[in-house]
Amino acid sequence: DDFVAGWTSGAVAMLATQPLDMAITRLQSGSAAPVKALVESTRSVAVLWRGITPLLLGAPLNNALMFIGYGAGKRAAERDVGNPGSLLPVFVGGCVGGFAQSFVQSPLELLKVRWQLAEGATAPPPLLGELVRRQADGAAGLAARVPPLLHRGLAATLARDVIPHGVWFSSYDWAKSSLCAPASDAISAGAQVAAGAFAATTAWLVGYPADVLKTRCQMEGAPSSLLAAARQLHAESGLAGFYNGLTLKLARAVPMSVIGFF
Repeated sequence: DDFVAGWTSGAVAMLATQPLDMAITRLQSGSAAPVKALVESTRSVAVLWRGITPLLLGAPLNNALMFIGYGAGKRAAERDVGNPGSLLPVFVGGCVGGFAQSFVQSPLELLKVRWQLAEGATAPPPLLGELVRRQADGAAGLAARVPPLLHRGLAATLARDVIPHGVWFSSYDWAKSSLCAPASDAISAGAQVAAGAFAATTAWLVGYPADVLKTRCQMEGAPSSLLAAARQLHAESGLAGFYNGLTLKLARAVPMSVIGFF
């Protein structure tokens, strides 16, 4: 079954690379203790996989929304594009898929970020309860009406997942076409790996600043506004802060992208 095989391969890749994600999140926060200090204080390497549960449980729905959105967006764009070889429908499909999955991905990543940034041996038990309750008096706008789980970091997630997913799909399609043998649709395994790596690198170069801002928006006690988080990050670290942890992100994302496109 393709669905089971796809979920299993994705889960294995996620489990293998989750310690990198833990390190990335703590780097992006700008305030959390390094992963090494957390492992030493808890005397357990199991904390490196903290926060993976919501991502594993949500992966099937997340992927379904992504590819349903991709297919719908691509078909809609193809009707308005005369050139059959154009990358525009692929780009639009990726954007629509990224948009669709963001509404599931954002709350899952809020849980992940809070668990990954928690200090001590265990994450706070009341975390989920706090995130599903409405804010106390004094909150305004959306924050006053909707629990944090459903809105905190959503704007940053959309910024990270919409345009970058269009870049990801179109970069992969372009690289795959470029690497195919002349007058043939066949592509070697090596070329497929190279195309997946190229797509992941290109997409994250575009989307990584929004990923950093998503972490900052979803941190406890940090500004939930995308603009406020951007101002705070720039004041602390300048433009370099928007790419803090990029090398680790690519080390994790490239193999996951290769697996995803196989």
